[in-house]
Amino acid sequence: MFHLKKGGLRAVAVAAAVATLGSLGLAAPAMAADATPNGAETNQGSITVKNVQGGATVTAYKVIDVNYKNLGTADNPSYVPTTPQYEWNAAVVQWVKDYDTENGVDYIGDNNAVTDQYAALPSDTSGAPKADGSYSSKIAKFYDKLSAAVGRGEVRLTSSKAVTVGGTADATTVTLDGLEVGGYLVKITNTSGNTEGVGTVADYSYRPVVVTIGFSQEGTGPWTIANAEIDSKRDKATIDKSVNEDTSGHKTGEGEKNTGSDTVGIGSVVTYNVRSDVPVFPKDAIEKNYVIADTMDKALTPNYTNSGSHKFKVYGVDSNGKETPLGEGASNEYYTLTTTDAKDLDGKAATWVLKFDYEKIRQYSKIHVEYTATVNEHAVVASPIKNSVKLQYTNNPYEQDSHRTVPDEVKVYTFGIKVHKVFIENGVEKTDNLPEGAEFAVYKDGASTPLQFVKTADGEYRLAKAGETGTVTSLPVKDGYLKVTGLDDGKYQLEETKAPAGYVKLEGKQDVTITPVKDDASGEYTGAVSAPTDEIGFVSTEVKNTKGMLPQTGSVGMVLMTVAGVLLIAGGVTVLRRRRA
Repeated sequence: MFHLKKGGLRAVAVAAAVATLGSLGLAAPAMAADATPNGAETNQGSITVKNVQGGATVTAYKVIDVNYKNLGTADNPSYVPTTPQYEWNAAVVQWVKDYDTENGVDYIGDNNAVTDQYAALPSDTSGAPKADGSYSSKIAKFYDKLSAAVGRGEVRLTSSKAVTVGGTADATTVTLDGLEVGGYLVKITNTSGNTEGVGTVADYSYRPVVVTIGFSQEGTGPWTIANAEIDSKRDKATIDKSVNEDTSGHKTGEGEKNTGSDTVGIGSVVTYNVRSDVPVFPKDAIEKNYVIADTMDKALTPNYTNSGSHKFKVYGVDSNGKETPLGEGASNEYYTLTTTDAKDLDGKAATWVLKFDYEKIRQYSKIHVEYTATVNEHAVVASPIKNSVKLQYTNNPYEQDSHRTVPDEVKVYTFGIKVHKVFIENGVEKTDNLPEGAEFAVYKDGASTPLQFVKTADGEYRLAKAGETGTVTSLPVKDGYLKVTGLDDGKYQLEETKAPAGYVKLEGKQDVTITPVKDDASGEYTGAVSAPTDEIGFVSTEVKNTKGMLPQTGSVGMVLMTVAGVLLIAGGVTVLRRRRA
């Protein structure tokens, strides 16, 4: 293919540019010794890069120079390559020499010429490390290490041209033109700190590619410029969060972004599942951050143990979907779990943060975290209790402090019952000076013991947490109303345990059903409940107490005469009894 001759490269066949993270596709003059070639009209060409998402910046750095001469004039040039055709650019010469020494190779020759040993390296169309983290090829190792050296500032390359891709299209083709013939390291970078769905798109992490813009000749025909065309080498990681995915009747959010809702009560244990892609980082990447940060509403208490219904489990998932347990809560060789003063990569507070050792999880396609939280006393009726998660990972592997954030969120709702106590006295509803003393117990349908509650205000009570002290089961009404909160959906029963003095107590139990409302379009819960309701999230029910004499007819005068007649009769009976005695 290539062989050395007088310190340069000489090809025995026509060669064109090859665009991969691999062989630079180095081409040498291909002409008869006594031929007078027709030179190329220009010494410049272009690099076309496909599959670049909007928001990314494509930059070409020259690492190999092409030697050539002009057989024409300044106004009518005729460029032809000379021997040696390829030399390492001055900016990388010392680094290549050091690389040769450290790795026992011979890639740089006399006068900084590119050697046959380098030119003979097989191409590598991917450049991605193997599952165990080892290099995919010798050429991939070379440019991985060079890119890292550039990122650390050990090698200072000057940009030949850079183009930032506009728009938001997932796969755009961009061309860098006006580039002098040579070998180029092409880096594609994104905006650091980008959050999916906010501002610039920049969803992908790109690996560097290497291309050549070179001279090409067919037989004894004229020399032309062989432009380079490449496909970007990119990875996109995302995250998916679900809520109570093992139960039915609600939208779990599995496989859908910012979707998923369910109903809960205080004390309910909510199960969350997070599945995130593991991106492919080059072996010598400067940074390989991979972090999952979870932020819970204050109405959720996280569970970090694995007992009963409580869970916190981490799995590695291979390409076939097989899960391997990596840990249960506590930090280990695979990750560090922070639960106190936890902060994500942007310094924002989180409930917990999992920071992974990337090299330990590189072999997996995904990470799966299953964990639970318990709904606590801070739950507010009809207000979404949110649990959001972020995947944060390095999006420019050869730059420091560069990462991308991918969020997802689910929510749950809790509800309440609002009891309106109606007092009827002598057939008329009282509207002021309402009597006190009415009390109710609340039962879950079919239960023989009432639910425990904690007083939050006069006439207002929330469902008690397990093991909580200071609880009550008989709940006093205040100013004609009683509100109980922290309830899940379903059927409940009210029992009046006490009525005001002189009023008739409700006999038996009164059914109350909480039926949450779902959005017609999305199928998500909204926090509202079906009628009867006069306050969002609360089912309204009315309980009547009566007081007074039985209904009667006639005027007050007739009533008095009747009473007098009764008294006279009673007096006559008394006189007769005395006489007989």
